[in-house]
Amino acid sequence: MADRSREIVGIPSQRLDVDEAWERQICKDSVKPPLDAEINRLELPGSDGGLRGIIEGVAPQSLFVHESPGGCFRRIGSSRRRFPAEVLARLLQERSRSRIIRFGQTPIPGFAPEDLDPGLVGRFLAPEGRCRRPSSASFALLQTAKIMLLGSHGGGALLCCPSPTGWMPHGYVQAVSYVGEHLDVNYQIDAQDISGPLDIQIF
Repeated sequence: MADRSREIVGIPSQRLDVDEAWERQICKDSVKPPLDAEINRLELPGSDGGLRGIIEGVAPQSLFVHESPGGCFRRIGSSRRRFPAEVLARLLQERSRSRIIRFGQTPIPGFAPEDLDPGLVGRFLAPEGRCRRPSSASFALLQTAKIMLLGSHGGGALLCCPSPTGWMPHGYVQAVSYVGEHLDVNYQIDAQDISGPLDIQIF
């Protein structure tokens, strides 16, 4: 995009492969800790109506402070500013207190929208959005509802898979019954592991 005119210039088609590889390399090797970004190729219309190829990088919300070779920066309008030392120190302190990743935000290697059960997905969509197979549109809605976050599919596995334990071994409820008020194994009279989608486990 041109800085002044804001016109979409795009990337020449012969450079798309190189630029995409370059952006992936930056996320993997230049940013510390590495950034698990989703890199997509898109086409947007230019001022003459023709399509322009671009590379889109979408970074998921992270529990960490990621640092580029030049330091830590934040976006303010159209410019970027280096984090003041006191602000960065406070941010690092806040992040250190929240290093425990929520169960529903657990990254699951290999998990994809195609692994969702259409019927279970449909419970979270309006009738007109329900389909035989989860589409990119329904996946986007699940992201908006924070059921499936980019790079962190724990919530989708827990709510939209018939057997979440296939993806998350500890994704079940263990119910234990004791005699009286003694929470001790010697007074245990029954125990049951309840599996299935999370809301069904609870109810």
